[in-house]
Amino acid sequence: MSGKIVALILILILIAGGAFLLLRGSNNPSETQNANEGGVNQTLKAELTKFKANLYNGSINVGNSTTGPGVPLVYIGAPPDQAEVVVMVFYDMKCPYCALEFQNATKVLAKYLEKYDNISVILAGLIIHEDVKEYHAYIRCLAQQHAPILAILYEYYTITLNNQAWPSMEKLKSIASEYGNWSVSDDCIQKELQNLVRIDIWSLDTLQVHGTPTLIVQSEKLDTAYVSSGLTSPDKLDSLLASLIKGEQPNLG
Repeated sequence: MSGKIVALILILILIAGGAFLLLRGSNNPSETQNANEGGVNQTLKAELTKFKANLYNGSINVGNSTTGPGVPLVYIGAPPDQAEVVVMVFYDMKCPYCALEFQNATKVLAKYLEKYDNISVILAGLIIHEDVKEYHAYIRCLAQQHAPILAILYEYYTITLNNQAWPSMEKLKSIASEYGNWSVSDDCIQKELQNLVRIDIWSLDTLQVHGTPTLIVQSEKLDTAYVSSGLTSPDKLDSLLASLIKGEQPNLG
């Protein structure tokens, strides 16, 4: 066998070996699992962790009126009375479409919360299903401790979709414990259950929110509120927020 043929064979072996390494690297099961463990996008989860919840106990502008439930609202980002764009997310902890909505909306909301300091996201839990009302109260108690509620809800709903079953309260607490050591008393749960009733009444009677998920996006510059009932596509939400941040009329066609 000539030297040229031997060299050619060695080159082919090296090329084949390199291709195998590239393919192996791009399909490494452990890497894929770490990036999307249990259906949860770990990169998005880490990004959402940065946004800590706060409580706002004032009024907000909705359309041409100023209103509020008379109890604190959970928000992320700028305080609602200082924001140029306010996104109100009405959700229920046992609403299948809410699970899909959080899959759609969280990445878009995270982008705008990261980029702009004049946007506020209000997370308004509504008691549609009585058997998970304590879940809502627990979330509100966590917000008092500035927990990353958006990240917790994203993971909760993602696990729901992945397992096709609603997580137990213990599972919700386990999810929350990944983000910190929280102490929630029974007194807090009972107080927040009462607050949730007032938010339910305000949402229905004043804002005419009749179901979940519902998004109300208020533009202070345009003095206008945009309402989306049911699922909102990520592209539609992204387009709406991009226009309102600039103070421009959105193209809703």
